Amino acid sequence: MERLLNNIYKVYRDAGSTGWGYSYLLKRERGNIFLPRMAKQATVNNELEAIADAGGIQAIYVTDFHFAGAGLQAVADKFQASIQCSTVEAPKIRKRGPRDLAPFAFNRHHLEDDWEVIPTPGHTTGGVCFLWTDDEERYLFTGDFLYNAGDAWVVGSDKLANVEASLTLLRTLDFTYLVGCGDDELGSPFLKMDKAQREAFIDRIISNF
Repeated sequence: MERLLNNIYKVYRDAGSTGWGYSYLLKRERGNIFLPRMAKQATVNNELEAIADAGGIQAIYVTDFHFAGAGLQAVADKFQASIQCSTVEAPKIRKRGPRDLAPFAFNRHHLEDDWEVIPTPGHTTGGVCFLWTDDEERYLFTGDFLYNAGDAWVVGSDKLANVEASLTLLRTLDFTYLVGCGDDELGSPFLKMDKAQREAFIDRIISNF
């Protein structure tokens, strides 16, 4: 496990696990959050001790079903944490193996004072981003709805019509950092932006379709 930003830590997959990018552990006084990037049979067994030493996991939040492979249930069991996802994504996640799901409504709302659900359909039908307020900073976690693919930040869709409304919503949000699911080999998985930079960034994404 390695610090990425302030109270955000990269959690590495076990050797031989398929996929790319990181899961994240968010350290909070009220209980740590785990954001999985665990496709198909990916596991993070090599990181469980480090996660426990950092205070364990209070809640697991999934952006979309691509990130919730069968190995996620072992993480939930280890820390007695429910796996929370949108009601739309829950049936697809159950088919992949995780069973202890606590689905939340597919609309914009706060699950905790510092943790907001932002519905962003288009990459998947029930995919969401999460907006976390930590002290003076606000972090938007976009999963693979929006991520650094190496040459550029891209959207997990090849049709603008599917994602334009979601991108337009992200353009209006107040956040300090955009954190995708990328890999260091592809470049930094996060961007720090002010309001003007956020708006210009989303405008470029839309214009590149």
